[in-house]
Amino acid sequence: MLTPITDSEIYLDGGAMNGVVPRTLWSKHSPPDARGRIKLVTRCVLFRDTARGRTWLIDTGMGDGWDEKSQRIYGITKVSGGLPTSLKTAGIAPADVTDVVLTHLHFDHCAGTVTHDGDTVRLAFPKARIHIQKKQLEWALKPSLKDRASYRQDDLSCIAASTQLVLHDGAAQLSPGVSVTPCNGHTAGMQTVTLHSAGTDYVFAADLIPIFSHIRIPWVMAYDNYPVTTMEEKRAFLDRAAALGQVIISAHDPVTEAGRVKRIEANRYELMPVEL
Repeated sequence: MLTPITDSEIYLDGGAMNGVVPRTLWSKHSPPDARGRIKLVTRCVLFRDTARGRTWLIDTGMGDGWDEKSQRIYGITKVSGGLPTSLKTAGIAPADVTDVVLTHLHFDHCAGTVTHDGDTVRLAFPKARIHIQKKQLEWALKPSLKDRASYRQDDLSCIAASTQLVLHDGAAQLSPGVSVTPCNGHTAGMQTVTLHSAGTDYVFAADLIPIFSHIRIPWVMAYDNYPVTTMEEKRAFLDRAAALGQVIISAHDPVTEAGRVKRIEANRYELMPVEL
């Protein structure tokens, strides 16, 4: 059983989210506020594999421990109490989560893996294996000047020190219904996650396609370390999703959770929204 969970609403700079795309174009899809920021969400996925007794969580949202300045900068607002409350409503206790798959270690995807109590940082899911690409962890612990603001080092130190950490080196089948595929344009060792449920493949696209306006190949974030690589990876990803009828789940789109894509012609795709 697959359930999308919206942890938070956040606001990021619209120009940074859309790279070289002119504001006159991207603002039609993502209207900016007075500060030039656009509304996004941090979306996670709960996947319950009852046949194997495993409860999977894909990404963990914004977490806690944010000071007032950061909350103002990013406009952080928890949706319905955020991930912890949504899991509780679904009947899932933190200790019930057996596996956490982190697409990458930018704070908006992994901060909820830990919880803060004053200066103490501890794992939020005490029994869960934490699946990360080895290349991403290495990069995150020693990031570049360009992207170091995207990583919260106190959180990462807690995650990296965990005996529950499972590092992967490339594509991997984590269980019969869960697999990961690395891509490196956004950041080294990011991974998309494919979940097989009720005869359908659902693919969590992470920041390869952060919002669905980015199914346009040239629409690439300024946050990406290697934008040309992102474009190549995105084209291959969309061609495969279209050919196999996969459902793409968005990590950040505030309006559309998921959809299938249809290839119109080379480098052009149409989105058909899907209700989850």
